[in-house]
Amino acid sequence: MRGPRVAATAALVLALLVAAYAVVDRVGRSASSAGTVTVFASWTGWEATAFEAVLAEFTERTGIEAEYQGTTAQREVLMSQVRSGSPPDVAILSSPGELAEYAGRGEAFPLDTALGPQRAAYDAPWLAPVAGGRETYWVPVKIDLKSVVWYDPARHPEPGDAAALAGDGDSWCVGMGSDATSGWPGTDWVEDLLLQTAGPDAYEDWATGARGSWTTPEMAAAWRGVAEVLTGGGSDRATESLTRDHGPASRELFADPPGCALDHQSSFIRAEYGQEAPGGGVPPGAFLPSATVLPGTAGVQRGWEVAGDFAGMFRDTPQARRLIGYLASAEAQRLWAGAMPDDMPSPMFANAQVGEDVYEGDAAGAEIARILRGTGPHCLDASDAMPPPVRDAFQHAVLRLLAEPSQPPDALLADLERVSAAVTEDGAVWPSSVCG
Repeated sequence: MRGPRVAATAALVLALLVAAYAVVDRVGRSASSAGTVTVFASWTGWEATAFEAVLAEFTERTGIEAEYQGTTAQREVLMSQVRSGSPPDVAILSSPGELAEYAGRGEAFPLDTALGPQRAAYDAPWLAPVAGGRETYWVPVKIDLKSVVWYDPARHPEPGDAAALAGDGDSWCVGMGSDATSGWPGTDWVEDLLLQTAGPDAYEDWATGARGSWTTPEMAAAWRGVAEVLTGGGSDRATESLTRDHGPASRELFADPPGCALDHQSSFIRAEYGQEAPGGGVPPGAFLPSATVLPGTAGVQRGWEVAGDFAGMFRDTPQARRLIGYLASAEAQRLWAGAMPDDMPSPMFANAQVGEDVYEGDAAGAEIARILRGTGPHCLDASDAMPPPVRDAFQHAVLRLLAEPSQPPDALLADLERVSAAVTEDGAVWPSSVCG
């Protein structure tokens, strides 16, 4: 009797295995049939790991496989992919100006359908259309505040003590190096100083391509102001910045001993500070509104310069549309905050439905979030929004200014006005607005 029982048992096990395989096969085919979406961005290392956790949850919920590619040579790689006819489905860029350029050539697609009700969670200026259009071609998946000056409260407990150092060029942490985009830290200085001295209307005219906006007295004053700050007290900081990368220069704020006391940098720089913090992690840095430190502002903050990482769609597929909607959602952004390493700050988000609780235990981060959500105007980084040829010329001109800070900027500005006019005549796409 033992033989038939063993045979029956074996047959039952075999049947169960076949049934289980069929279930697994159906699940596998179901996930496969949901398709794949490719995502391209600049994040590598721990930043990529955190973002891939967000993508993994997207796959878990939808069955759509998300394939991520990260590279710091983003512009060059993406241009090559687009030109060869094999772009990613979704690309995340720091430059809405680049996305506008792709949109103008029909290489990027509107996001209005993909965003759906998510649009209501985003205030101006985050979803501004290109000039002459109504459609949205980008959505910020994370954002940063730029109109700030960082200092170490352990060394300068009173904010006024830190601000008093602004007249000495040696007090500033400054580096212009950033591979192919060297010079962008200097454009941030010019942009913020123009915003605080000339105001948001003049800033927006300039950033949206108004003729003559490069050669106004206010613009020249902003350029001279940058040179004067970085040469204050006879400092060589302006010329020294040409041979220093921006990351190591900023890290000197928390080095032991410190190499500087003030850092005019975007909120994302706190990740760099963590690399110099005694004991690891991000030190409890503090910041001042830039108008309380920069010259010619009378201490009045007339606006906040902001920036972001913007998702654009390069293949209009159901999978790409679904991913755009997911990345724009408060749910995905909260998940992103939770996926960050314990010793790194949470990203900032423009979606108004992301609560301040994601910045719990991070006083500086919570304050930045309140400014980003509070009373504006908030103005997008002008060079990020400009057509790439104008942005590139701007970066190079700032390097020339810092190489000879005692020279008037008029010739540089006249050159930039000519570049801007020529690019516009060639059909370049400008944003319709950058402030809101």
